[in-house]
Amino acid sequence: MVEQITISIPDSVLRAENTDSKNFAGEICMLAAVKLYELNRLTSSKAAELAGVSRVE
Repeated sequence: MVEQITISIPDSVLRAENTDSKNFAGEICMLAAVKLYELNRLTSSKAAELAGVSRVE
């Protein structure tokens, strides 16, 4: 099962990052995974799952 969350991102932020909402969402997931792993709140396996990459990437 996959849970979904919705966050509001101003268009100006997407323009400043020169990206679209889909790419930005992927980056947010990656950054969240890295930070939660750094804080020892996720295992490397769960962090990789959240980031959408394999554990060895």
